[in-house]
Amino acid sequence: MGDVQRSELSMEDLLIFEQSGQQYAVRSVIVREVLRAFSAVPLPNAPPIVEGILNVRGEIIPLLDMRCLLYTSSWKADMEPRTAGSR
Repeated sequence: MGDVQRSELSMEDLLIFEQSGQQYAVRSVIVREVLRAFSAVPLPNAPPIVEGILNVRGEIIPLLDMRCLLYTSSWKADMEPRTAGSR
């Protein structure tokens, strides 16, 4: 008989989150941590996706508004809070 080909199922940890009733997932290996509350400093002349910057234990990281990537122009400013992450 011929050779038997096997395909291995790749298992991966995911971070699943919900935004405005939709569920999304990102690979957990790209997430360093999840922050509950933060105070962002606005960044003048930044693109619309950049909400500002955060100081997390002395490290400056950008706060990105993922709604700019996930939604079309129909999203509303009063939707759920932004989700931030950086690696």
